[in-house]
Amino acid sequence: KRQKTDRFKAHRAGSRKLEFWGIPKEKYAGPMTLRIRVGDQLSDPVPITLSNVSRLIPAGVGFGVILVLGGLMYWILRKRLKEFAPHHIGDHRCNPLELFVLDQETDTYSLSKLQFYVWTGVSVFGYVYLTVARSLVQWQFDLADVPANLPGIIFISATTSVVATGVTAARGPKGSGDVHPSLADFITSGGVVAPERFQFLVWTLLGAGAFVAMILLRDPGEIVELPLIPQGFLALMGVSSAGYVGGKLTRTPGPIIDEIVATEGSLTLEIHGRNLSQDATFRIGTKEGDVVLTKDLLEGQEPDKKVKIVTPEDAAEPKGFAKCMSITIANPDPKWTSEKTILTLINPDGQKAAWEFEVKKTPAELARIKASSAEAAAKEARLKLAKLEVEAAAKKTAAQDAAIEAEVVQANANKNAAEKAEAQEKARSLKSEQTQAELLVVKKREESKALDDAAEAADTGAKKAEADELLSLE
Repeated sequence: KRQKTDRFKAHRAGSRKLEFWGIPKEKYAGPMTLRIRVGDQLSDPVPITLSNVSRLIPAGVGFGVILVLGGLMYWILRKRLKEFAPHHIGDHRCNPLELFVLDQETDTYSLSKLQFYVWTGVSVFGYVYLTVARSLVQWQFDLADVPANLPGIIFISATTSVVATGVTAARGPKGSGDVHPSLADFITSGGVVAPERFQFLVWTLLGAGAFVAMILLRDPGEIVELPLIPQGFLALMGVSSAGYVGGKLTRTPGPIIDEIVATEGSLTLEIHGRNLSQDATFRIGTKEGDVVLTKDLLEGQEPDKKVKIVTPEDAAEPKGFAKCMSITIANPDPKWTSEKTILTLINPDGQKAAWEFEVKKTPAELARIKASSAEAAAKEARLKLAKLEVEAAAKKTAAQDAAIEAEVVQANANKNAAEKAEAQEKARSLKSEQTQAELLVVKKREESKALDDAAEAADTGAKKAEADELLSLE
């Protein structure tokens, strides 16, 4: 009956292969039996499954689930941040996406968190791909099995993240590096390239990428299980994770700066943080460049005591570390006291921490700045007034000349009445411009007087603030 009603296009792709197309998806889908007739000969029935979805659906659903789960976590974290104070790094407010891989203790990106998320995402994608392929493509509605070694790689990933957190708590964190986090944090510790971090990142990305590629290369109509993770690769990831954790154990804790309190005079910087070495070197500067602060640029009677430890580190080892230290710069660059400036502290092992600071102004200094701004505004207003007075004088002269010309034209009005009317109109127009210019001059004089009064009041306030400050110092 079907041979009479339905016709399909077919093509012989070889001596043992036929290809069909144009089969209606709505009518033919799911498990079926196929028999082929050639002349009077009829083949034995063969069970087949016709899928009514594209080969790309399993991969699309897998990526979609990852996006939905990621979006859900993003929404939950964002909602949480609205209820509590968001995390800031200097003037930068961290978004929820950054917080997934951010180590908030050091304000750097965490490699242990990244590898955990990568392997978790890869595993979820693979399992969703296999489940969708077996159910929607193969019509095998059962719960897909997990490959034997996949729990092992997840175990290594989770254990690495947990152990790394424990080692950090016991030994101390890595250096915070530059002011803002960057992708370089994944392979560096306090700005210093760490080989064990580099190889751990490489093997994580290579293994996860190969696992996803092997999944996508398999036909959704034939896949029955996820790619098996070789025992050798499992051992390799274990060794790589051990090297990563071992690097944390053997490396000296790196510096972290939480705050810098800057005061003027000779520029004094009180640095608050952790693992700040007394033997550290310092770099300071604005965006245009920085300067190495050598010992001769710092104030202090003895060379070894120019870096003053205010509060030593709690741990006995390593020695010479502080939670708070102070340095005084003898002859600071004026930019360091007037602009936002970055101080970089570099411990002897090369790990560094950077922080942006700004010198706090006293009330007297703020009053002087306000008075100076008011005086500059008054000066600018006086210059504009002088310019307007010159323009008004020029218009007045032009109006007088026009009036004379009008009188001459009027005397000769009998000769040309049209010229007389035109001259009178021009004289009236110029007279009106003269009046407007004089009114504008009067208005600007009043504004200039108001600005002069404001500048005088601001100057008086600044002198009073300085006097109050001197009295408070006495």
